[in-house]
Amino acid sequence: MLHRIMLLVITGLMLLLTACATATPGPAARPGIVTIEKVDLLVMESNPPQVQAHITGYLGDGCTTFAGITQQRDGNTITITVSATHSGAQVCPAIAPLLDQRITLEGPFAPGQYTVIVNGTAYQLTI
Repeated sequence: MLHRIMLLVITGLMLLLTACATATPGPAARPGIVTIEKVDLLVMESNPPQVQAHITGYLGDGCTTFAGITQQRDGNTITITVSATHSGAQVCPAIAPLLDQRITLEGPFAPGQYTVIVNGTAYQLTI
């Protein structure tokens, strides 16, 4: 009986010490860099007209991954943000992965002038 109690006490202490040990945190992920090289705005032959943005560029380095595309529209101005995430590693391969994405712009497109802003650079579109 005493043997079982000692075994339970030792097991409990081991679990307690293991739970209290602090793990060394890895590097924190942070926003990465996406360099946009080209944006082609394509008006599709449809009724009503639909618009696609074909975005090409590259990510900052081998530790950076594509995180997604968001868009917001305010009247005739569409703002597109192409996001990336860097792993936080201090040493990364000096390879810049290519980015090639197509996104259909939201909303109706009546004839007129539009401004499409991709990561801060404005492009003009006439429908």
